[in-house]
Amino acid sequence: MKLTAKRTWTKEARQFFIHIKGKFQIDEKHHAVFYGTVENLNDFYKAKELVRSDGMTFKTPSGQIRKNPACGIQKDAWSAFLLGLKALGLHEYQAKLGRPPGR
Repeated sequence: MKLTAKRTWTKEARQFFIHIKGKFQIDEKHHAVFYGTVENLNDFYKAKELVRSDGMTFKTPSGQIRKNPACGIQKDAWSAFLLGLKALGLHEYQAKLGRPPGR
């Protein structure tokens, strides 16, 4: 099975897919996990866009302020994305990004 990016993915998810596919050799038995990881990243960016456009909160008809449900989707998708990186053994690659840990 050939790894191909889906047209429905966000730009960021497609870029991540192409970057990882070009940098690492993904075994065929890990294709489903890899696709699931990218799908979660895609969901994260879609939810992030909803939060950006609609805001983190909304007012109910009774006047209560509630959390936008997209915030929870965003959090869950990011957690699942990180778990996918760990399952693929790419969490060490992700950990190298950013500042080094303190002593």
